[in-house]
Amino acid sequence: GVGGKTPLEAMAYSVTARKGFLRTLPMPIRSNLCLMQEARVVTIKGSTVRGTRPHINFLYVRYTSPVLASNAALIGRKLRIYYDVRDLRAVKAFFEDGTELGVLSAARPWNITPHSLRVRQEIHRLIEERKLDISIDDCPVAAWARYKWKKIKTSKRAANDLAKAQANGALPRLGPPIVADAAPTA
Repeated sequence: GVGGKTPLEAMAYSVTARKGFLRTLPMPIRSNLCLMQEARVVTIKGSTVRGTRPHINFLYVRYTSPVLASNAALIGRKLRIYYDVRDLRAVKAFFEDGTELGVLSAARPWNITPHSLRVRQEIHRLIEERKLDISIDDCPVAAWARYKWKKIKTSKRAANDLAKAQANGALPRLGPPIVADAAPTA
């Protein structure tokens, strides 16, 4: 703080003392700021011998882009990726020196429906426990939603999970709107 004021009080004083406007970023740009997103270092995978195009593996899913897939010389290099925990369909990739590689998209079917980090982790946990079976052509997020819909009458958590996903716009409407914290029926 400054002059015996807390940091918030000092900022409020500074804003009200100046005649002018605060600059704000539009919401689409605000949500794409790398500083506000999680980061992770990954290695570019692939094989010229087996004919596997360059890609990265991130949270059980393969990510690539036309630029990455067409450059086998990048295999083995490290990338720093930034991702939004609320939507994992795409990540932004940078080389170690800070040069931008671009946006890498998740492989089908993971690039269809927006989904959060928590939902993806839960889907993979359910697959490992053999509670969720996903066909090749099926969207994993839609399959997860159908699984939760089956559990909704007996599980308050299933209702809450679906309510959160629908509120975030991350789910196609597979049923009536869900009220969060709905009491399970016996």
